[in-house]
Amino acid sequence: MKTRLLIASSTALIAALTLAACSESPKETAEDVAEARQEQREKVQEASADAAEDMADARADMREVRDEVHADLSTDQAEAQQELDEAQSKLTRAEAEASYELAITKADAAYKVAREQCDALSGAQKDACQTRAKAEHEVAVADAKARLESWEKAADRLANGG
Repeated sequence: MKTRLLIASSTALIAALTLAACSESPKETAEDVAEARQEQREKVQEASADAAEDMADARADMREVRDEVHADLSTDQAEAQQELDEAQSKLTRAEAEASYELAITKADAAYKVAREQCDALSGAQKDACQTRAKAEHEVAVADAKARLESWEKAADRLANGG
């Protein structure tokens, strides 16, 4: 038991001496706290400056990407518009040609019918009827050609982006 008491006393004495050697004066503690605060203030300022620089870099990167996207969108939009204009031009040409062919077919059919009707007549009446039928046919063909040319010009404007 004496041994235990001796060990306990020795341990307590060593602990007391260790604490006495480690303790600082209030002045030293205040200086250490001030130094720690200053170090931490500097670290915070440095971290804040780094964060501001990182954010500025990120904003610059974002602006660059945004500008590239806008340029790509403008290019893509222009290309898409050109493709649309070309498709519309092809459609306009196809419609023009189909309309022209139909108009010519109708004009030829009307002319044939008119000539057959004229065959029922004789003399000056027949000649006048044939002249009128031929003139009506020529007007119908000229009208069909004019509409075709107008549609082709519209198709050309579309194909040229405007």
